[in-house]
Formats: sequence, C-alpha cells, structure tokens
Amino acid sequence: MVVAILAVFKAGGGYLPLDPAYPAERLAFMLEDAEPAVVLAHRALAVTLPVTATPLLTIEDTLATDAMQLGKVEPTHVSPANLAYVIYTSGSTGKPKGVLLHHEGLCDVLRAQAPLLGVEPGRRVLQAASFNFDASVWEVFAALATGGTLCMAPREQLLPGRLEHTLTALRPDLAFLTPAVAAALPADLPALPATLLIGGDTCPAALTAQWAAGRRFINVYGPTETTVYAVMHLCAPDSHR
Repeated sequence: MVVAILAVFKAGGGYLPLDPAYPAERLAFMLEDAEPAVVLAHRALAVTLPVTATPLLTIEDTLATDAMQLGKVEPTHVSPANLAYVIYTSGSTGKPKGVLLHHEGLCDVLRAQAPLLGVEPGRRVLQAASFNFDASVWEVFAALATGGTLCMAPREQLLPGRLEHTLTALRPDLAFLTPAVAAALPADLPALPATLLIGGDTCPAALTAQWAAGRRFINVYGPTETTVYAVMHLCAPDSHR
C-alpha cells in the first residue's frame, strides 16, 4: 500500500484509499462518487470489490509485466496545489463526502508537527490507523518525510488483545491510538511508545491519568478538511481534560 501511494504521487495523481474491511455498499458508493481513473488492488482482494466501470489493475499482474513494455515514464511536475489524497467522511451527519486534500496542506502539517513530536531520522512510527482514516496519512509521511522508520504489521495484529504484542515486537517511539484502543491495553505494558497521540474520540481523564506519566501523552484533534491534526494538547497525568 505504501509503495502504491508513493507511485501515485510520483505519477502526479492523488489516491483514494479503499479499506477492504469496509462494507461493499460503502466501497461502491465511494467508487461511483469519486470516479477514479483506475483501481489498484491485490488479486485476492480485487474479487471482493463491487463491480464498477472503473478499470482494475492488480498488483500481481503489474509486477509480472516486463518493465520494457511499460515504455518511458515522463517526469511529472507536481505543484503544492495538486491533489494528494481523498478521504471520505464518516457520514454520521448525512451523506459521506469526499474531502480533497492537497500537497501543500500535508507538507505544512509535517513541517509544523514533526519537530514538535521529535520525529526525525532513526525514530520509529507505528502505522496503526486504517488507510481510510486520515491519521494513516500522518503516520506514513511523518516517518518517510523525516527519515524515520515506519513500523507496520498485519491488520489483525493491531487489534485489541494483540496490539500489546505488536508494540513489544516493533518498539515504536511514537504511535496514534484511539481512546478505546488505548484503554484496552494492559496497564503495566512497558512497550508503550514514549510519545502517544490520542484522538478520534473524547479522551477520558482516567485514560490520561493511566498513560500520561513518564511519556508525552498528546490529545490531538482535527477535521479531515484541515489536513489531519489541527490542534494538539500535551496532557499532564493529573489533567482533567
């Protein structure tokens, strides 16, 4: 997925993530509404996609293609105003809407936040968010744009009950978790990252009291339209907000 995203950027396009765990009706709506030029998928997942008129390209077929048959790739000239990615809102307040985000917004967010969070060469960032959630955009590019290491795991290894083993194995320095996921972790987990971002829902004071001691525990918020996180608050262990 990460290689595909980088390839889309290098080709001058913007990407629309399609989480295979989403209901088929939701994926069909996104494809119909966004009208992408092409869908790129693993062959095993392609058969689960709703049937649309959008051309489908499987990763396996692409890898098997002789590079000489692809022809010369002309360089692209992407400006800050070009589309980078599209994220669909949850639709909780009405019909889901595709939000168009641009390179300039993503670059500004990374330039402002990476130094504040200590993301730099050698730092390890956990990729835990669904690619249909814009927190994933921050995870991927906070690591890659700063020379850090992106720590990835199979989706099932990021679920409650297994996440603690993944954190112990990968030892990330920074991770983003929702309050519900963080609350499900063992209270004595020694592998919790030194910088923990909490967002996506209201953060209870009890969770702050549990995890803020001994690390930077940062409550983050931002509508998709503002490019991932717009507000950050460093929480003290005795904080009530």
